[in-house]
Amino acid sequence: MGKIFDTYFHFGIVGDCYLGRILAGLDPNSEICAQVPPHFTCGPENVHVQRAMGLCFGGILSSHDAHGIRGVLLLCLASMVHHSEFLKSFVHRNSAHPFGQIPILNDDDLLQELKGIISLSPNEQMQPTGIPPHVNMAVQLRGVMELCTESLTLLRQQTEALKAAVNEAIEKNDIRSGALTLNTLSAIMEEHKKYIKETMERTIQIIGGTSAQREVNPPEINMHGVECIAPYCYDGKFWDVPKGYKLPHKTKLEHAWIFWLKGQPNVEVLNAQNELKKTPVKPFRELKITMLPTSVSIPFKNCWRPILQLMESAPGIDITRGMIMTDELI
Repeated sequence: MGKIFDTYFHFGIVGDCYLGRILAGLDPNSEICAQVPPHFTCGPENVHVQRAMGLCFGGILSSHDAHGIRGVLLLCLASMVHHSEFLKSFVHRNSAHPFGQIPILNDDDLLQELKGIISLSPNEQMQPTGIPPHVNMAVQLRGVMELCTESLTLLRQQTEALKAAVNEAIEKNDIRSGALTLNTLSAIMEEHKKYIKETMERTIQIIGGTSAQREVNPPEINMHGVECIAPYCYDGKFWDVPKGYKLPHKTKLEHAWIFWLKGQPNVEVLNAQNELKKTPVKPFRELKITMLPTSVSIPFKNCWRPILQLMESAPGIDITRGMIMTDELI
C-alpha cells in the first residue's frame, strides 16, 4: 500500500488539479498552464453582473440558488463574455445557430461593460493550483524574454531618434542656406495636398451633405426604443431581413418574446469579401409577411407570429407608441 497510498492519496489532490488543466486544453509545457480561468474583477453585486446573471441564468437561480450554484454560474458567465467573439463566429456563419439566443450576445452595451471587468490574472480569490515546477520556470523565462525584447526595442528607437535628429539638423542647415532638397520638396507638396483637400471639403459642405455626413446624424428611434432599420434590397425586391437570414432554431419562448419586442440589432454576417457586416433585424412584431423570403415567412407565419401575438394581447400587457422596451418591461 506504500506506493499506492503515496500516489493516489497523498498526491491525489494536486494530481487532480494538474489533470484538470490538461483536460481544459492548457499546454503543460507552456507558461499558459498556470493561467486562471476568466473571472470578474468585481463581486456579484455589480449592477452589470447582476443584470447578465438574470438574463442568462434567471430560471436556474430562481430554482437552485439555495444549493450554492451561483459561484459556478458566475464563472460560466465570465467564460461566455471572454469567448463572446468565438461564440458570435458561429452565428455569423449561420443566423439560426442556438448561440444567437444567448442574451448577452444580443446586447452590445452590456457585453462591453462586462468585458471591461474580465481578467485572466490571479488575485486573492483566484489562484492557479496543480502547477508543476517547470511551468513556473517557463513563466519566469517568459518575463526575461519580454524584458530583453523591451530593451532591444528601446535601443532601436534611440537609434532611429538619433538618425532623425541628425537629418533634421541637416535639413535646417539646408533651408537656411537656400538649398532645395528632396525632403523640403516633399514638405512643400504635402502642404499643397492639405490645402487642396481642405478646399474640396469646404466646397462639398457648401453644395450639400455627403453620405458620410448623413451617417454622422443620430439614428432615428422607433416606438420600441431601438434604431429604425431600413429594408434590405436584393434579388430585385425589398426585404425586412438580410439575404440568407434564418430564424433562430429551437428558440425558447422567453427569447422569442425578446426578439418579438426588440428584434436582433446585433446580427452580423460574412459578406462576399469574407468581412463582417452588421445586418440588424427589426422587432419581429414589425416584420411583414410580404417582405420576408419564403424560407422565413412560412415558419414565421405558422409558428412564431400566432403565439407571440396571443401573448401581446394578454390582459395587463399594453404596448403603446413611444414606449421604451426595457428589461423590466420585457
